Amino acid sequence: MAAQAKVIISYDRALWRDNGQSGNAFVTHEQAVIGQIFDACDSTSTKAALGGFLALSPELRQSFREGLPLLMGNQVGQIFGPELEHGDQFYQDWATEPYTCSASDRGAQVIEHVDFANPFLRRVLWEGKLYLGGSETAAHGAGYLEGALEAAKRIDRDLARAWESIEQAASPKLQTAAIDRSTASSERYRLGQLSSSPQPQSRWPTKGSAHANGHPRNG
Repeated sequence: MAAQAKVIISYDRALWRDNGQSGNAFVTHEQAVIGQIFDACDSTSTKAALGGFLALSPELRQSFREGLPLLMGNQVGQIFGPELEHGDQFYQDWATEPYTCSASDRGAQVIEHVDFANPFLRRVLWEGKLYLGGSETAAHGAGYLEGALEAAKRIDRDLARAWESIEQAASPKLQTAAIDRSTASSERYRLGQLSSSPQPQSRWPTKGSAHANGHPRNG
């Protein structure tokens, strides 16, 4: 992906939707400028746009950079109608970004997109402390929105399982602690009852104690 380029073309209205079109297209002929086009509208369709990845190599993009906006608009117009040929274009060529694309990235052989990622990327690492996510880790639809959704579901499922295991491991300890607290509470209650109970009085006055009339008892 480092050597790729992308364009977003915004419009006042999603006319392709009005015409019953999805806004998605794959262009595979040799003269293709944009190889993949997709609907890039927001959720309410108030901001209409089409997006796409360019089919041209980094070298060809540089050669045609002056006329590239015209070529991109012309191709969109051919596919979805001439009224969509002129829109506001937002173009990004990552091959020109030195911190994104290296010389080896630009010279790498272009291969067909792989729909699935390496299974290692879906493993839980660092003893359950690290989960890798993102579209590029998906088992299906890697690199696409479907892959991102699949990866999010996988991580949610893995975290739920991990949390369940933690709760199960902690459950016996919690039960033992609860029993200990209950036993201690019962013992404190028993001791409290004993300390608050009235002590039995002797029937006979002890030496030096007073009679009921207040006169001391002779020893």
